[in-house]
Amino acid sequence: MNAVPAGSKGTILIAMMAGCALKQIIHMVYILEIKLVYSAALGICVYNTLTNSLVTWSSIIYGPIKELGNMQYIGISLFTVGILSELISELQRKRFKDNPINEGKLYTDSLFSLARHIYYGGYTLWRTGLALTSGNYCLATFQFFWHTWYFTKIGLPELAGYCSNKYGDDWKRFQHDVPATLFPYLW
Repeated sequence: MNAVPAGSKGTILIAMMAGCALKQIIHMVYILEIKLVYSAALGICVYNTLTNSLVTWSSIIYGPIKELGNMQYIGISLFTVGILSELISELQRKRFKDNPINEGKLYTDSLFSLARHIYYGGYTLWRTGLALTSGNYCLATFQFFWHTWYFTKIGLPELAGYCSNKYGDDWKRFQHDVPATLFPYLW
């Protein structure tokens, strides 16, 4: 049975994991525009469970530090900025898409004016922050580079092709106007 260490670190990790579960529920129930096939939904659940389990095991192996240190505060900050960036950008886009006037239009305002796929950057940050808070700096480094690589090499090219076909010149203009893909002003 997994156990998160008691104290501030354990409490924060439990709150963070509850936050990522709540964000995922909001995404699946309210934000998602398409119905997922069961195998995709199951894959997402398994991935999140395994990744969160690694964080839990890490907090036990690299703990039981009951007090928070500088790295935990950095991890909490990355998590907070990341999960809010992902959730708020998705809610902003949903509000735009739900308006019938905007049918077939590309959403380029608010957080999307900073990075074309800011939600993927946010996901990368909160996954990294969660691992960093656990005390496992190797896992945090892996999370950051894995998600950055995956989104840059696999997710974004596939999505760019889809957006190019769907939005045409509007997509080309958006790519020109917003050069950052994941992280505003950086990447």
